[in-house]
Amino acid sequence: MHDLMNVKNAEIIEVIDEAPALKTFVLKPIEPITFLPGQFVLVSRLGIGESAFAISSDPLKTDTISISVQAVGKHTDSLHELDPGDIVSLRGPYGNAFPINEWRGKNILIAGGGIGIAPLRPVIYSLLSNISDYASVTVVCGARSPELIPYKGELEEWEDSMSVYTTVDNMDENWIGKVGVVPKVIEEIGISPENAIAVICGPPVMIRFGKEALAGLGFTFDQIYTTLEMKMKCGVGICGRCNIDHRYICRDGPVFRMDTIGEY
Repeated sequence: MHDLMNVKNAEIIEVIDEAPALKTFVLKPIEPITFLPGQFVLVSRLGIGESAFAISSDPLKTDTISISVQAVGKHTDSLHELDPGDIVSLRGPYGNAFPINEWRGKNILIAGGGIGIAPLRPVIYSLLSNISDYASVTVVCGARSPELIPYKGELEEWEDSMSVYTTVDNMDENWIGKVGVVPKVIEEIGISPENAIAVICGPPVMIRFGKEALAGLGFTFDQIYTTLEMKMKCGVGICGRCNIDHRYICRDGPVFRMDTIGEY
């Protein structure tokens, strides 16, 4: 059960322009917040609204948390108007988490499409903090075009410790990465399913075809994880928008293993 009465104020200490219509807000709550990779918070701007956002920062840094916000409506548009020094309210963290400790010794594939890489960023940070505990780590990050790829600087830094592939649907004259949708790149790099775990997140169509691409490589659905936080609205199990079968993503997720969610 979510503790909905525990509301904290948080100061915006940095705003990062990641891509057109996408900003990362670094928030400093009045007290440290501990969270696990995959969990989310509810962030509100007084008098305008409240939305659920995946936490996108390093779980080891508890004095601040980050959320990456795509401007797609009234509330998210209003958050994009805010500057360092402004105050927002937040509740959480809520939800379950990726079972990263169970993956030690395995080959890990992290695949994100567009803003779908945001909830996977804490997973990557956690893997990096103990990178020698994993046989290998591969990251695939895709977007429609080069300017829409988020976390560009970090993607370059991660190349020192893991295999990183960036891909776009539509290249420009300066693009030197891969071209094609994320599921296609998963097929191209040919990750072996032996002793492996895959984590995918992005638009529903990307998750669906990503799952199929992995199955084509020999992955079973109990080797594939996803987070469905993008389907949440109220975040507290009231509105019913995020139901899958008899469960609500906000109450029973947002992290799921693919063999537990049928044909999503």
